Amino acid sequence: MMRSHRSVARLALVASLSLPLIGLPPVMAQDTGAPAAAVEVPAELQTAVENYWHYGKIARYDLQSAEAQKITGAGAEPAVVLAAFEKTAAGRNDDLNNWVLRWQGIAESADSAKQIYQLLQQGRATRRADQNYVETQIQRLGTNERAYILAVGQLRESGELAVPLMISYLQNPQRAELHAPIRRALRDMGRVALNPLVAATEMKRDTNTLLTVISVLADIGYDAPVPYLARLTESREVTPSVSQAARQALGRLGASQGVKATDAYFDLAERLYYGRSALSVDQQVPTAYVWFWDEEKGLTKRDVPPAIFGPVMAMRAAEYAMKLGQSRGDALSLWLAADYKREAALPEGASDPTRPENFPSAHYFGVSSGASHLYTTLERALRDNDSAVAVSTIKSLGEIVGAASLPQDSAAPLVSAMRFPDRRVRYEAAFALAEANPPQSFTGSERVVPLLAEAISQTGGSNVVVLAPRGGEGDEELNRLIESIKGTGVGAVGGATAQEAVNAAAQLPAVDAIVVSEKAPAGEIEALNALVRGNARLERTPRIVIVGSGASRFVEAAATDPLLSTVNSPSGGTIKAQLESARTKAGSLPLDDAMAAEYALKAASLLQSLAGRASAYDLLVAEGALTAALNDARPEIVKAAGAVLATLDSARVQPALLEAASKEQAADDVKISLYQSLAKHAKQFGDRLSGDQHATLEQAVENGQNLDVRAAAAEARGALDLPADQAKTLILKGSQT
Repeated sequence: MMRSHRSVARLALVASLSLPLIGLPPVMAQDTGAPAAAVEVPAELQTAVENYWHYGKIARYDLQSAEAQKITGAGAEPAVVLAAFEKTAAGRNDDLNNWVLRWQGIAESADSAKQIYQLLQQGRATRRADQNYVETQIQRLGTNERAYILAVGQLRESGELAVPLMISYLQNPQRAELHAPIRRALRDMGRVALNPLVAATEMKRDTNTLLTVISVLADIGYDAPVPYLARLTESREVTPSVSQAARQALGRLGASQGVKATDAYFDLAERLYYGRSALSVDQQVPTAYVWFWDEEKGLTKRDVPPAIFGPVMAMRAAEYAMKLGQSRGDALSLWLAADYKREAALPEGASDPTRPENFPSAHYFGVSSGASHLYTTLERALRDNDSAVAVSTIKSLGEIVGAASLPQDSAAPLVSAMRFPDRRVRYEAAFALAEANPPQSFTGSERVVPLLAEAISQTGGSNVVVLAPRGGEGDEELNRLIESIKGTGVGAVGGATAQEAVNAAAQLPAVDAIVVSEKAPAGEIEALNALVRGNARLERTPRIVIVGSGASRFVEAAATDPLLSTVNSPSGGTIKAQLESARTKAGSLPLDDAMAAEYALKAASLLQSLAGRASAYDLLVAEGALTAALNDARPEIVKAAGAVLATLDSARVQPALLEAASKEQAADDVKISLYQSLAKHAKQFGDRLSGDQHATLEQAVENGQNLDVRAAAAEARGALDLPADQAKTLILKGSQT
């Protein structure tokens, strides 16, 4: 933020004079003048408010709460309640907000004070949007200095919503007597006026008003308007006076000489993307406003959820950068990131009115932009620890990336994504690289198949690995911690040494966090750090350290490390709660049961597809995970795992398929699928069963209860090319001759 010394001093003076609840003496802060008097307050309501105030100040909170019930139960409009409270507070020279907030902090009065505060906030929201109220305040600006100070305070409360009418007054030559005080008021409103004012720089017909807007933006002192002013200096559509005024304003804001609008818009887009711009959401209101200039209507707005304000405004600034600088490929990548972010941040059921009804998805623009821009977008998401943008970008890359467009160095974003803390990001990256299926290995290619195998094992549940001492003060801390965590529904394994913990982690389908007791020997903690470094499953996994006090070195480290969190209590419940916090801090997305099954099936499908063609990937490294998946409780996962195993040249596959198919509790459709996979493997690799296993298969062929299961088992027997004697026996046994 850049300000001139003169602007800072002036703003400080104005703040001391005009802030409605902080800088003014209480009587001035609450004296709302004519508008308050214009609100008719029923006598009963005013009396209840007076009593509420009186009882609160003498600490009779029981009687105060009774009056609060009368106020909230009166059915009066919030704006009327607000007027009654403002009158009461002003009559006592009290600060309305300070007293209500104070009562919220007292146990006996907290509940009723919260209800009152909500009513007051609703009243303020109604009033700040009331254009008749805003117009009254504008007209008071020219009365005298006291009226000006009070009116500016109320206009600041209306915030952005007051600016369109103020601009309209500036454009009206018949209200010339108010032009100077309105200009001063816009300056004194400060940051809350910026959003609509920068949109007003688009005006073309009214040079005088545009010159006023430019001057006000310079007076306010924030550097957010720099790109809008730079555009005016470069535009051929504005008068020389406008261009000159814009140059002078840029100088007053401390902008670099010769600043290019396209560069300034890109810089602004980045700051908007990260929420670091003075063009931000007005925290007084639950709705964000995106402003547009219309030559006929003036300033118009579209209401958007606050969560998408930054991405929407970043997209607009990036569009300016691209429009003014055709070669700005970085602006395109930033626009894509902002669009993905906008979609991810849009609350469920909400819409974005800044986009046309049939506006294409972020994916549409991503895939049409090509792999190179998506790689840049992905790099930004990984750097920001933004899982949502990373997942969306990788999904788009997966649709268009091929062997020819795969980057080959180890810093390539897709390869880097396979080391990301969030497993959804890791899996999506592995999926994209598997679908590309390059003919030759590349740096990081060895991670693809293990991640596909890990994805097959996903259940949507959480799992942690624990490093803690076994002994210590007469207790078994390691076992106690593991059992305590398991009691919360989180899977847990662990060890007393770093090596034991890492070995135990291999038992889990995925590791969501590493829990470390500070009581573990320092050497083991350092050894754990060394072991997980370079471990594809663990190196970017969030770590939760159980500390003894806030003075722990880990507490200080956690302040800057997104992968490190601390917890004081070693109980399973607190660790489970911290696990969710650690995931959020590390930028991880939730993975529920349905999504886990979807990932598992896609991973199995990709492995099966890779097995059917030449590939740079070694599929045998997935054998262990696939064999374990034959015991999965989800039938579709068991079938998919069997189908992939059928493609692997391993002596362990056929016994594993037969064992899983022979289980009594297995559903018939699962048995059929597994026997068919066994037959497929036998056709390709021959008989790899032992004599006892042959006998087990013969039993299934002969004695199975379901004829379809028996038929599938018979197919497997035939594919194994077992001796025909048993087949003859079966024929004769079923013969009626």
